[in-house]
Amino acid sequence: MKTPSSPKTGKRFAVYVLGFILTLHTVLPAYIESSYLNQILQVDYGQSSEKIIGLLFAAAALVGMVFLPLVTAAIRKAGNFLASSAILCLETVSLIPLIGGLDSFPLAVIIGSFILRFAGIFWLGFTIDIFLENYSSDANTGNIRGMFLTSANAAWLVGPMLLSLAFLNSDYWRIYAVAVVLFIPTILLMRGSLADFKDPIYKKQSMRQTIAVIRSDSNIKNIVKASFLLQFFYSVMVIYTPFYLLQHIGFSWSEIGLIFTIMLLPFVIFQLPAGLLADKKFGEKEILSLGFVIMAVSTGLLTFIESQSFLAWASILFISRIGAALVEVMTETYFFKKINASQTGLLGNFRSVRPLSTIVAPVIATAFLFMFDIKYIFALLGILMFFGLRYSLAIKDSR
Repeated sequence: MKTPSSPKTGKRFAVYVLGFILTLHTVLPAYIESSYLNQILQVDYGQSSEKIIGLLFAAAALVGMVFLPLVTAAIRKAGNFLASSAILCLETVSLIPLIGGLDSFPLAVIIGSFILRFAGIFWLGFTIDIFLENYSSDANTGNIRGMFLTSANAAWLVGPMLLSLAFLNSDYWRIYAVAVVLFIPTILLMRGSLADFKDPIYKKQSMRQTIAVIRSDSNIKNIVKASFLLQFFYSVMVIYTPFYLLQHIGFSWSEIGLIFTIMLLPFVIFQLPAGLLADKKFGEKEILSLGFVIMAVSTGLLTFIESQSFLAWASILFISRIGAALVEVMTETYFFKKINASQTGLLGNFRSVRPLSTIVAPVIATAFLFMFDIKYIFALLGILMFFGLRYSLAIKDSR
């Protein structure tokens, strides 16, 4: 458990800004990745490409998880600043084959670059958590995490607007090129503000020891499971929603960009107030449970929207993200009140639910799509979100 310390406002602000720029650097390709992969795979796999896209995301997530212990070892040896800088450079280099496409690189190199980029984003998120946790205190965790998530999610909000401006005539390379350009302010901010980062003494724990700690603490165990469901939701929605709106409903990319801008507003509007409420008034359990109910009902309703109604899609997706925003900030707040920056084993396991969900979700979705129409993926997801109540109601509020 952390003890309150004197606030390092300047450093925290730098991490907030870094969260925004780095998220914008990584988020732009996220919107078009499934469609981009579908386009290049169709050359060799035809119509079957739609059903195997998810497996590529699963493979990328598996690489991220398998090599995470090497990342934590590099952090212990070289420090978090050097490790994060090296990962950022590696992830940016991986964008080059994605810009060149099949005209310049073979399919295997493009797929490998996609996998490396995806894994690199996961590792970068892990290092940013260490920076922020080192400048946090338990008493203000909800506020600090809420502010960080708001700044990062503002990039998700800006992303669709840039997408509609930069994306012309299926020129996917433009999006990856913008992501490369954003590398420059990201690395400059890191060097200017975090080069003097004082690494804590990292606790070295085996995977078995870390899992034992999680199993012995029912609160941590349940919040990790709740986080897994949220990341499962994100994995399915990020992969299949843009593809479904483009290929099956018939929206243009400019329309999709605007829909997503509206959809993501709750992350900017609700997360900071929710974090403050969790610190000062309600605790996490009630807000977390409400979020899962909103996610379940609204996501299930998407199954029944078959028309090209901008208002209907934007409205229901907006409501679904109110629930997701609440669940996200509550899982983050609750978990980080329970650990400190030196506990990289616990942090690694908590963050591993993201790639784990990206392995599990596409595999389940791929099997599901061989049996059912793609629109029913939203009904399945809505039903699964109700299971979040099992975990949210089981935790003990930190207040």
